[in-house]
Amino acid sequence: MRASNTQPRSLTVCVLTAFYLTFSQSALGAGQAHVHGHGKLLIAQEGTHWQLEFTLPAADMVGFEHAAHNERDKEHLRHIAERLASPANVFTTRGGDCQIAEKEVNLPGAGHHEGEHEHEAHTEHKASHADVRLHYQLQCIGDLQSLTLRLFDMAPSLGEIEAQWIVNAGQGQTELSPSKRELVW
Repeated sequence: MRASNTQPRSLTVCVLTAFYLTFSQSALGAGQAHVHGHGKLLIAQEGTHWQLEFTLPAADMVGFEHAAHNERDKEHLRHIAERLASPANVFTTRGGDCQIAEKEVNLPGAGHHEGEHEHEAHTEHKASHADVRLHYQLQCIGDLQSLTLRLFDMAPSLGEIEAQWIVNAGQGQTELSPSKRELVW
């Protein structure tokens, strides 16, 4: 069964690579500074497999961007990781019968990272621009028609998410916000 997951994952990597190459560097925000309140969402479909990749400012999702210095910070990170690991807290889908095939939550400062023992000022500077990265792989039977973001409920300071997609129905991009949460392709 694991071998069947390897094939779609490699196909999805190809789709995501094509996705990055299809959109211009300016559309992807290359060279833009880290901006609090602004996240990104990339969506790629390969047959019945869907990939959702979120990049969100840690300041908005966690409330801080530094490494977890004490037990209170560590417990807060564990709580946030648990909430983000439940896709229903992040998004809902309409149409298609979708199951989560894979999920990954990467919170900055939640564990040991290479370079953790570097000079403290350098580490704090790098951490001051930390992002939360979320990856969800869906297996959908039938047509997935839309995605509605629930992240805005978890992170009130998150003002907008730039969404870009390549799906069987087409490709495009739009801005999602607390007042415009649904993405229809």
